[in-house]
Amino acid sequence: MNSRHAWAALAAAMGIAALSCNAVFAQTVAEPNPAAVPPGIGASPSAAEPSAATPGTVGNALTGQVDRALTQRFINEAADANLAEIAEARYAMAHSHSPMVMQFARKMLHDHTMANHQLMMIAMAHGYAIPLAPSRRDDESLRLLGRAHGQRFNAEYSKAQERDHREVLGVFRRAAQNARIAPQVRQFAQQSLPVLQDHLHMANQLVATEASGNHSAG
Repeated sequence: MNSRHAWAALAAAMGIAALSCNAVFAQTVAEPNPAAVPPGIGASPSAAEPSAATPGTVGNALTGQVDRALTQRFINEAADANLAEIAEARYAMAHSHSPMVMQFARKMLHDHTMANHQLMMIAMAHGYAIPLAPSRRDDESLRLLGRAHGQRFNAEYSKAQERDHREVLGVFRRAAQNARIAPQVRQFAQQSLPVLQDHLHMANQLVATEASGNHSAG
């Protein structure tokens, strides 16, 4: 074989080897080894698995997950408040003769029944328990109201409604801003705030009316 033929054969062999190397390299680049990728590099949260806390709220960067015990505590408090309002409203409608008190009580019965049903659906859908009866403290408050009659009952019921709604508003505001509470439950708290604020305003008016004696019946 002369030198020209030898160089041609060598060049062809090198070309085939180069093509083989390129094919192997391309396959390696197209199919990286997942185990070789360091944790946290190139990975992003799945859209189907959103963060437990609303972006931008305090605590999201610190925890990144739901505190189920804290969420359950708020559900208990919210349900207790609803059940107590329902029981007291029913009692007021049955025992008061004041048109304003009875109108207010009907409003409380309707709104808190709806709110408790919504809370129950959320709790059941996400594996939380929900109280089915008022707490011992709320039950005792109802018994104390039951000892009052006539105008005294109207006044005490009005003051109790003002006090209870002011307290409940604080509980709901804190829950609405707490990133460790489950998002669906936190959204419920946020959406409830305007209704509870309206209830407090109505309770304030009822207290003023009963204190001034500007009512139709006792």
